[in-house]
Amino acid sequence: MIVETGPWRMDISPEIGGSVRSLSWNAMPVLASDDTADHPVLRAGCFAMVPFANRIRDGVVRLPGGAHRTVAAGGVADRVHPLHGIGWLRPWQVASADPTSAFLTLIHEGDAAWPWPFEASMLFGIREEEFSATLMLGNPGPEAMPASVGLHPWFPATAARFSARAGQLWRPDMAGVCTQSEPCTAIEDMAPSDQPLDACLTGWDGEAEIELHGHRFLLIARTPSGPPVPGVPDALHIYTPAGGTRFCLEPQTARSGAFETEIGQPGGPPMLEPGQELVMSVVIVALDSP
Repeated sequence: MIVETGPWRMDISPEIGGSVRSLSWNAMPVLASDDTADHPVLRAGCFAMVPFANRIRDGVVRLPGGAHRTVAAGGVADRVHPLHGIGWLRPWQVASADPTSAFLTLIHEGDAAWPWPFEASMLFGIREEEFSATLMLGNPGPEAMPASVGLHPWFPATAARFSARAGQLWRPDMAGVCTQSEPCTAIEDMAPSDQPLDACLTGWDGEAEIELHGHRFLLIARTPSGPPVPGVPDALHIYTPAGGTRFCLEPQTARSGAFETEIGQPGGPPMLEPGQELVMSVVIVALDSP
């Protein structure tokens, strides 16, 4: 599905995890696809992480009071520690579309991969100066469920630099779960090829500056104004693989490794009560003139 207006062109694949196949600005790739990846969704330029972002060690979700439930790995990228939720592995439906936007939905009844039912939606849009993606996760079930959401955009690594400000940097252990933190006021003007990095920033201010082939963009993550929501996008996972052609800046409503903490405790993901919604909006703004 092609959505195109002004300098922006977006190719969406609802049937492949509701992913954005590619996004370009003045014919220059802003989101980067990779046809060599092992799975179709990993070839896309961007996908949503619902109903959780990053890894859950051994699939064990620690509920309040010492109880726990297990979730199953999806068989993509990690067969032991469930990764990035299940939305990226399921087909989404097109609820509506027009020349500048597309609204996708996913209804999950509950299964071994995630025992709680949920309803998710994504609204993709483009206009003269920006690309936007609004991700919603709702709980239609009779009991509270743990939840976090995130967006997983891949940016082209060639001739790229980025900066972000935050309070802590969390590094992964041997299982890829972020467990160790250190102070980090900012990552300044980093080229993805400078060094490999797989870490999560917390206390992030919700903005990251990106330079691609000399053009400047600003990534902004926010929750909508209005009633309080159970999570805010104050975590940014950074992935710059060694020798890679793409790198990730992933806004999330809970830090990577948050499921190590009992649900509802400080540092862990929140519980989404019946009828409650978790919403995050991500915008990529072109700061240069077309």
